[in-house]
Amino acid sequence: MRVLLVLDRLYRGGTEMQALDVCRNAGRNGLDLSVASGGGALEGEFRDSGVQYHSFRRRAPLDLFLVHRLRQLIKGNHYNIVHTHQAVDALHRPGLYRPTPCARAIAPSTPLTNAAASGDA
Repeated sequence: MRVLLVLDRLYRGGTEMQALDVCRNAGRNGLDLSVASGGGALEGEFRDSGVQYHSFRRRAPLDLFLVHRLRQLIKGNHYNIVHTHQAVDALHRPGLYRPTPCARAIAPSTPLTNAAASGDA
């Protein structure tokens, strides 16, 4: 299963540290994980974690060019799941949620997301 984790910025917070831990353990647990992010203090650690890292630059709170780039990334790499964590990432989620042959976007921390992630939707 190919998973893309989208994080707007990589600062030293709870979400980022949890994501970094997942990245460091993904390979040994059979997870094909990639990260797309705008960078930050933890960028080097994410790059060294063993997962594929994709860099982007968000130019506005809602950046339609970024949505386009992420959709191209998803299609080109055949991700099965795209997971977002942060509020800014969630702003871009509707543009990613349009059906593609190989990906679905998952919204964080909502009942719909939990049902979709578990296959109950």
